[in-house]
Amino acid sequence: MNSLQTIFLVAGRDFSQRIRSRVFLISMAIMMLLILGLGPLMASQIEAATSAATVGVIGQPPYAAALSESADALGIDIEVVPVSSRSAGETMLSDGDLEVLLAGNETIWQRSVSPSLNALVLTAAQATAQQEAITTLGLSNEEAMSLLAPALPKSVVLEPPDDDAAVREGLAFFGVVVLFMAVVLSGQFVLLGVMEEKSSRVAEVVLARLRPMQLLTGKVIGIGALGLLQLSVLGGSLYALTRMVDLDAIPGLGTWTGPMIGSLIMWFLLGYAMYSVLYATAGSLVTRQEDVQSVSWIPMLGLLPGYFIALIVSEDPESTLATVASIVPISAPMVMPVRAAGANVPGWQYGLAVALSIVTAYLLMMAAGRVYRGSMLRTSKTKIRDAWRAAGPSRPQ
Repeated sequence: MNSLQTIFLVAGRDFSQRIRSRVFLISMAIMMLLILGLGPLMASQIEAATSAATVGVIGQPPYAAALSESADALGIDIEVVPVSSRSAGETMLSDGDLEVLLAGNETIWQRSVSPSLNALVLTAAQATAQQEAITTLGLSNEEAMSLLAPALPKSVVLEPPDDDAAVREGLAFFGVVVLFMAVVLSGQFVLLGVMEEKSSRVAEVVLARLRPMQLLTGKVIGIGALGLLQLSVLGGSLYALTRMVDLDAIPGLGTWTGPMIGSLIMWFLLGYAMYSVLYATAGSLVTRQEDVQSVSWIPMLGLLPGYFIALIVSEDPESTLATVASIVPISAPMVMPVRAAGANVPGWQYGLAVALSIVTAYLLMMAAGRVYRGSMLRTSKTKIRDAWRAAGPSRPQ
């Protein structure tokens, strides 16, 4: 059996062991149900946001007709409902049948004033008052227009607005949280798997037949495949979620969800390739469950700064911090998806970030392999320095 076959044999063993775990299956089911459960909630919220605002009118306020005209001009759906009396209108307000009640010069609300609807009512009332003043003063149409609509500077936009920016940034923000969780959970699986094999002395039996680097590489690939499956299932659930809602009500959601999921999967692979070997190194240093927390900070030193920078970058994706952090390998997997969603990233910067991440993953694998080799056969907690020295001179793995 050649080296590559051996590595994939180890990977298959770890994959099959973890995927049958009850904890893994239950956690996956819970996360899928949580994501898919948002579908009806989002659909109801979108329906409520896009439904017609119902305005009750007592009698015929002078601005009732202007209200409908203003709403039509602005593309706002308004339904004007005649109400027999103030008490009947207040009952309809408390029952949720009306958004606002117009009674003479009063606008009556149930709990809070809707800024947009109130502005529409005030605009209609102002327009009606102006029309009455024009009629009273006997102004001609030209005189009225020059008074009400004087020549104002025109606004010129050099760059067309990006209507999909908010959707892309929202997807990227949500995606980086999922990405961080996926890398950490997969890394924890690697750490615990290595620690369990060392504490149970299974590693001693396996290493009698395999080289340390073969065992380490197989474990990283096997659990990485499991993490990729997990991320793909969650991404598929998210995509299914977008199918449950009215995509026309959220411009760009259907267009960008697929590419964003693909980008997150790619950066998961790169981030996992870098950090999984650090988790494996941490697991090889301890033999007891109680000591796991004392070494789990090793990979988190790189993961947490990148995660927090990504949250900051979502507010200003074109800043210097965003540019640098999206290229530096230690933070690129978290920052680049967010930056690419909110800004035009030059192709050379994107390619450089990917290339540096691959090189860094390889160098970390070599360094972690040496520590792994020097610590796996020790029966007590080991320091990184001692494991490095115990591995001896570098030799083919």
